[in-house]
Amino acid sequence: MYREGKGVSKDYKAAVKRFNLSAAQGNAVAQYHLGVAYSFGLGVVPDYEIALKWYLKSAEHGNAFAQHHLSLLYYFGNGVPEDKKYAYMWAYLASLSGFEMAEQLRQVLTEQMTASQIDEALLLTKECKDRNFNGC
Repeated sequence: MYREGKGVSKDYKAAVKRFNLSAAQGNAVAQYHLGVAYSFGLGVVPDYEIALKWYLKSAEHGNAFAQHHLSLLYYFGNGVPEDKKYAYMWAYLASLSGFEMAEQLRQVLTEQMTASQIDEALLLTKECKDRNFNGC
């Protein structure tokens, strides 16, 4: 409610406080929203490394939005070294859930990567899925 200003004044700091409480209890949606907050500086000082932590936690629960944002972090090298293989992996995983923007990024990456890099990314994707997204 605080994030969107529904029934209360929009207040990102208050939203982040509540997201932290839920995220600490393993709520994947709250973890994703914390990633967004830290990526864009909504109620907090922007910090891609903290955003990465929260996106990863949410992605481990299979959250396609978090997986897509991880693909963008790796694609642009925000908070992590630029890595097209990991960008491809996360975009592919998100696209398997029907996330169209992730599929579009995967197509862009396909044009930018060699066949060998794509094969490596597909292997990473399989390994990640086999581990139920843990430790990816």
